[in-house]
Amino acid sequence: MKKILTLALFILSISLSAQVMPSPDAASLIKSINTPVNLYNGVATVSIPLYEATANNGASVPVGLQYTG
Repeated sequence: MKKILTLALFILSISLSAQVMPSPDAASLIKSINTPVNLYNGVATVSIPLYEATANNGASVPVGLQYTG
């Protein structure tokens, strides 16, 4: 009985620690879900920062690309 209980606990600990990796299709779906969406009209907004220009007085202007559509 003690051996069966020990074996059952061992198998349970292995099954709880195992990680199941999603398929590539599921991973791409998760990636698309994380795209920011405008809550007013449901349009996706993607922005890519390229550069930040900084002046001598400390003022900075971000330069980047933004797609809304």
